[in-house]
Amino acid sequence: NYTVDGTLLSTSSFVDSVNDVLFVKLVANATMNITVISSVPQSAQTVSSRAPWVLPTEAGVSKADDAMYAARQGVNVTDNNVMLNDCGRGGQHNGTQRFIIDNNGIVKTSDGRCLKLSTPPFANGCPSSVRKLIIGTCDNSAESKWKLTKQGLLQLQLEEDIYTASLIPPPPPPPPGYKFLEGQVGGQSKSGYPLCNCSTVKECMSKAPLQCNQTDWCESYAIYTPGPNPHWDRFCHLYDANDTAHAYSDKGWNLWEKVHDETQRKFDTVPQLGYVIANRNNSGAAIIWMYDMQKQFFTMNGTTQCLTFAEPNRNLNSAIGVKVTDASGNTLPVQFGTDNVRESNVTFTLTVQSPVWLTIAVQVCCKNCTAIGTPSCNISGPSNGAIDGALHNAEELSQNIKESQTSTLSWWDGFWNASEVNLGDDFRLLEQFWYAMQYTVGASAREGKMAPGLWGPWITTDGAGWNGDYTLNYNFQAIFYAVFSSNHPELALPYFPVINQMVGLGKWRVAMDWSITVGKIGIPGFFTNYFGGWPDVDGKHWTPRGANSNASLRGINFPGHFSAFPELYYPNDMSQKSDAVFVGMHYINYFESTQDMQFLQDVAYPYLKLVADFYESYMILNTTTGKYDILNSCAMENCGAQELPRGVASNNPPFDIGLAQTNFRKLAEYATILGVDEDRRATWTKLGLHSFAGGLLAPYPTTIDPSTNQTVLNEHQDSHGFPTFESIGNARYPIVYFAAMHPGSAISLSLGDGGFGAEGESLLKAARATVKAVNAVNWWSPTNGMCMAWPPASRVSNNATETLLSFQAALNVTLHPNLWPWLENRPSAGSGCPIENAGATLAINDLLMQSHEGFIRLFPAGWPSDSDASFNQLRADGAFLVTASIVAGAHGSPSDVRITSLAGKKCSIMLPPGWSDLVVTSQNGSHPIVTSAPYGNKTLYSFETVVNTNYTIMKK
Repeated sequence: NYTVDGTLLSTSSFVDSVNDVLFVKLVANATMNITVISSVPQSAQTVSSRAPWVLPTEAGVSKADDAMYAARQGVNVTDNNVMLNDCGRGGQHNGTQRFIIDNNGIVKTSDGRCLKLSTPPFANGCPSSVRKLIIGTCDNSAESKWKLTKQGLLQLQLEEDIYTASLIPPPPPPPPGYKFLEGQVGGQSKSGYPLCNCSTVKECMSKAPLQCNQTDWCESYAIYTPGPNPHWDRFCHLYDANDTAHAYSDKGWNLWEKVHDETQRKFDTVPQLGYVIANRNNSGAAIIWMYDMQKQFFTMNGTTQCLTFAEPNRNLNSAIGVKVTDASGNTLPVQFGTDNVRESNVTFTLTVQSPVWLTIAVQVCCKNCTAIGTPSCNISGPSNGAIDGALHNAEELSQNIKESQTSTLSWWDGFWNASEVNLGDDFRLLEQFWYAMQYTVGASAREGKMAPGLWGPWITTDGAGWNGDYTLNYNFQAIFYAVFSSNHPELALPYFPVINQMVGLGKWRVAMDWSITVGKIGIPGFFTNYFGGWPDVDGKHWTPRGANSNASLRGINFPGHFSAFPELYYPNDMSQKSDAVFVGMHYINYFESTQDMQFLQDVAYPYLKLVADFYESYMILNTTTGKYDILNSCAMENCGAQELPRGVASNNPPFDIGLAQTNFRKLAEYATILGVDEDRRATWTKLGLHSFAGGLLAPYPTTIDPSTNQTVLNEHQDSHGFPTFESIGNARYPIVYFAAMHPGSAISLSLGDGGFGAEGESLLKAARATVKAVNAVNWWSPTNGMCMAWPPASRVSNNATETLLSFQAALNVTLHPNLWPWLENRPSAGSGCPIENAGATLAINDLLMQSHEGFIRLFPAGWPSDSDASFNQLRADGAFLVTASIVAGAHGSPSDVRITSLAGKKCSIMLPPGWSDLVVTSQNGSHPIVTSAPYGNKTLYSFETVVNTNYTIMKK
């Protein structure tokens, strides 16, 4: 950001996405000073004033979990503060909960560092008897020689004093009717750590950054006083004069507010986590520790809390470099400034009508890791690769602003000319949303760069939700749902390196001995002591398929969260076995939309085969049904929000069956194309069929919707509930019901074309009823994203008018002026990430044209009879660009159909409504041979194509 002491005449900016540089142009109508300011998260390292301007930060500071991160706010993490956290939740660095005891009895970290005392004491004004416990270099000084006594105490003998590891505990829950008052109070954290430099409660309150402009918000509160006689003191007003008599205890206090609406009372739970401090000469309550030599854990006696130290991610660093130039590229004189803590700035003078350009370059460096688009570099010392890279890029590109701008404009010109849609006046808002979401992904994804995370490049807070990572149970994939049919498959290219670099981890996960429990295994990357188990049907076993199976697994299994850095990931799969197969859907989508044979052979086929290996080794043959069951998975994360108790596994969820079915079906096709694995094709083909059509997989579980008494798809075979307005169940996560329709593409309109008999029609009818019922509960805008609700609805819709109106109604109540939907506080509560909603635009494409069944359908659900519509160059499977239009009153019958073949494949199209026959004309005026064949009760027309040739299709 920048501050101005006058009025700017104009500002403009653009981003050179290839070089990660922002250019800002400033023009003034009067001479003025401008200061450009950048601040870093509180958890970042100290800023630098090194010219021309640079700000090194700790990119992606490691966080053990949300509770630890909250505890570290305002703390210099380079101090390696020691605290408590849940055992097994040690964080993203090697051994943050692992300690050894050497031959001299000295306690050390697993990498050979020692416990030490902080200097200065724990906080300003604290008694000298209280010191913070940190991790530091073992230097043979007395201060490094912490030992475990026979009584289970961690103690340090320092001259005449004995320091003992103690804990400042959080305060207990508030009295009935009170809850935590949000915000820090006088610098005190939410977990109740003390602020020692306040002598009275009133003094601390006067420093509290609270906006108490609503009397009822702060009219009631209570102060907790710990000690031998812990108690609560209640007061009526925040700044009551009577408060002056209440001096606070230096062991911690907390502030709570009265809950006025008793029906909405929800007490905030104070995390059971706190700093481990060093009390001198028994001045505080000591902790008794239990040491596990095998796990190398120090556990607080009687709890599941372990000694933990927090440290920054020293493998990553980033820097921002700024160059200030005039319109001719000459460097302007500037002044540098820094507070040496969190903020750097550069100030310069802007004169009348003299444009100034700011060239702002960002560089991230990775040490001992291999992040995509990030160079490996030396990040130690004041001069590191991130700083050097940022300075170099800012300096170099400031001399090429015009070239960068021309290149950027050219890229966007090509982007917007790649495809377009026109939905007519009645659905103009929906059309605007389509274009906004195309921009969202276009501004976020480039080949050779880091793929966009949950928030893309729009990070507006120090701590982005879910760390802005790659979440694999839908979020990461959803960003790219629409890029293929929107004719931007190149935007998916950053996706595949993220996955491919983790394949080794996926193989390791299935090869390990799953009978080993948490804490006993070494995990690749920066994890050593936390790993999620695979629940058995009774929720008690760690083995992957239950106590009765010792069969080994093959293939891959992925955890639930990745990052751009292969060493940093969340090690638990949240019991969802579908992550890897879900990831594989885009391998299929990319090949189908591009027909890139090299990609199929080298990238897609090997990956999809690993997924098949996993399910073939994981599934169990049900001797009663003769079908293969997929047991002990989870539809929702950790099997939550289902009728069974949380943590009990899901059996045969559509999330697994639908995606696995498509994986097997496509793998059989691809094996034939490549001429490989002939001995496995027949089995894969049968595993890719619907159960009622002779397929080997278990059928999709169904249930009865109590609101309509209709048959609907269920989230797994053992669930006895279904979402209603009175009991929403898993409606906020509707993919657990919809996955077989999309992203699985296993349940489609073909089931209703007559070729699959009554069973197919019944399954399609159940799918439509499911979409309608669950989306009604969510107002067609579930909090986990429209990307979950809309594409499955379009895939099975037979009424475009109804579907379009539902989409637009959802936008009317969620869309912000910038055309991003905001889904917080929807009927099913929660909040999703905006960028993934770009995936919802696939639903618009699918109402205009579908091709995932192996042939093209135009306006497959019809179109509103009183509305025009058209689309230009949507991309169909087979690498075809399709253009078509429809006019009001045409009753779903399209016209002006044009197809461009990019790969020379056979093109198949279902005869559109209102057409009795068709004629195909190539760009040279010739008519390729067209063959027709029945497809159930419909007709498919096919013709051979030539690479990069245009064809016109007309009603005959």
